[in-house]
Amino acid sequence: VENENAFVRSAAIRAAGESESELALPILAKGIEDSYPTARLFAFKGYRKVAPKKALKLAYKLRDDSDVWVKAEALEILGELGGKDTIPIIESHLSAPDPTVQFSAAASLVKLNVGGHLKTLINASKSGDVALRYQAIGYLGKVGNKPAIETLVKLLNDPQGEIIFYSLKAIGDKVSPKMLEKLVRLTLHKNPFVQREALTLLGRLTTHPGMSLFSQFCDNPDPLVRLAAAAALDADKQSACENVFRDSLQDPYYGVRSATARILGKTNLTNRGRLL
Repeated sequence: VENENAFVRSAAIRAAGESESELALPILAKGIEDSYPTARLFAFKGYRKVAPKKALKLAYKLRDDSDVWVKAEALEILGELGGKDTIPIIESHLSAPDPTVQFSAAASLVKLNVGGHLKTLINASKSGDVALRYQAIGYLGKVGNKPAIETLVKLLNDPQGEIIFYSLKAIGDKVSPKMLEKLVRLTLHKNPFVQREALTLLGRLTTHPGMSLFSQFCDNPDPLVRLAAAAALDADKQSACENVFRDSLQDPYYGVRSATARILGKTNLTNRGRLL
């Protein structure tokens, strides 16, 4: 966290917050004052997990941060952890110049049961610039109510693989057995990002097509597809692909090694500590 490289500092702050340990608080305190916005954002997210009351207190201040993502996070926290008194504050950001802030404000108001704002996110998720669509999709996932999830499921038929990927990611732990057929179909999508996310969601279901579906992806040419299959099998306490974790830690691409380390911490593997 003292490193001169802002990327390294941000990674350390993110890891500290994700530990969900109160021992992380001194690191988060440094991070929230960092000049690099991503470091501040990860510190803010960390407080949300480790010290929610502190996160709410910071949200009142950081809603005017110079960085749009930090500002958007502040509005989310005000909507999630704040009371009705936060509504006027959030409403004042509906006309913000940056769509990210607008979407965050709309999602927060939906969570506070202020009507009429879900439509903003639904409309933005269906058309226009891909970057704005995926942001709206992400906020629909955070809202997570029935109309939001129904919209995301419909987007799984979108012609753009990128939109399907973001929709799957937004559905996240709100996946249901009703989506099973679509997810199985998407494991064969030409886009490896879609494949891996479909496998991840299937792994979260208590009922899925079984071990054979996942094991066929253990030799997939995409290393992150292999990793998603191994994680799905592990969630079902199956060990058919467990060597994927070991091999992925030796992958030449740091993104694969990083993803493997993050997933390993949540696996059932008895040797995960040694591998880490």
